[in-house]
Amino acid sequence: MAQFSLHKWQHIALLCVLTLALILPGFSSLPIIDRDEARYTQASIQMVETGDYLNIKFQDQARHKKPAGIYWLQSGVIHLFGGANAKPNVRQLWMHRLPSLLGALLAVIMSYWGCAKIIDRQFAFISAALLASSLLFIFEGHIAKTDAVLCGLSATLFAALLALQAQFGDYDDQSAPNNLHQDNQHQDAPQNNKTRQKPHFPIWLFWIALGVSIMIKGPILAAIIILCLTCYRIFTGPLAWARPLLYEPAIIVFVLLWLPWTIYIYIHTDGGFLRTSLGHDLGGKLFSVQEKHAGPPGYHLALLSVMLWPASLFIWPALLYAVRVIWQDWQARKPKTAPQSQCRLEAESKDALVLQAGIYGSF
Repeated sequence: MAQFSLHKWQHIALLCVLTLALILPGFSSLPIIDRDEARYTQASIQMVETGDYLNIKFQDQARHKKPAGIYWLQSGVIHLFGGANAKPNVRQLWMHRLPSLLGALLAVIMSYWGCAKIIDRQFAFISAALLASSLLFIFEGHIAKTDAVLCGLSATLFAALLALQAQFGDYDDQSAPNNLHQDNQHQDAPQNNKTRQKPHFPIWLFWIALGVSIMIKGPILAAIIILCLTCYRIFTGPLAWARPLLYEPAIIVFVLLWLPWTIYIYIHTDGGFLRTSLGHDLGGKLFSVQEKHAGPPGYHLALLSVMLWPASLFIWPALLYAVRVIWQDWQARKPKTAPQSQCRLEAESKDALVLQAGIYGSF
């Protein structure tokens, strides 16, 4: 395969142009596509008109579905272009869709940045380009809902984890740093430890993205991160590289991003918002059939093969490769870290795109 000689910033610029070229057509001209899109836009307009940014209402009824984050983003865009005093013909639908476009850009950039930490930049570029050109990704980038923003935050979380794994993946349980100060004084670190001395960025990135994600759609991404780290621990090896995440200032900021509003809405609604949002809306999707989303086993995976095309072309090879590697490691009883598995795949097949398909599954 021909080698890409572009600088990383040129890669990012090309990915942004590609994403905009695929999402902007019809961005302002398409009418309301999804019923929830109309509800999000109406609730955001009411926030701006009433000045009440803490309580979410759709017409005259309380909307106890998602936290206030997505409504704040859409309201912020309205204010940016005139606010409540803007004429009705100025407050157009594309303003409400702008956070989705920004979320799509964030997802592509973070996908590239995270993958570039563990594989060659050329493969990271192609992986991010596949995500940007996927059918479902383009569709979600067109509508004023939570999904594109959540996709961007999901990519940010996993990119931060990949960055930490690339930095601290060769530590074991005994030598792993418990905090940033200890790692800076680590005597057994490799000679080339320039990046090891500055792990603050991925740590802050992780906790801020996780806090914002809770304000966008509740604890969904938190549950996914816990599940992924648990599976990593079972099938791959120790999580010593993740210990720098236990950084108190970043954790405090994470809590402050969602706790104040959560306490307010709990008191104001006498617990009604949390019961409806977590118990009915989120719980109904996780543990039962809701909004006619049912299907036989394998239905959503088969549908993903269509909706995530062309990135879905790599899903099945990725699954087969993952099963083979896990089985070999399990038999040998020698857990391998992700970077080692990545390097081995590149050496054998020179097709690291297979690995990125696993990250698409998380999206």
